[in-house]
Amino acid sequence: MTIAQVDAWWGSPDTRHFGETIASARLGQRNVEASLIAVASDITTQPPIVRATALEHLRLYGPLALNALAAATTDGDPLVRLAAAAGL
Repeated sequence: MTIAQVDAWWGSPDTRHFGETIASARLGQRNVEASLIAVASDITTQPPIVRATALEHLRLYGPLALNALAAATTDGDPLVRLAAAAGL
């Protein structure tokens, strides 16, 4: 197995796992707003439940979070739209 195969399977060590971002948000850490926005808007690799969870936490953050919440109201998944509406 090569490093490229491991990175493709598990992600690069430089990449933060969504679980770390959500755990940090649950602990009230304020420095994860950008990471939450990245998770919430990643429609290619994150499942809807993960994006919705990130959106639920974004309601506690600032104006950048409001932009991400507003953008998510037109998402194709109803769970993501519900989390966005609740956050607004």
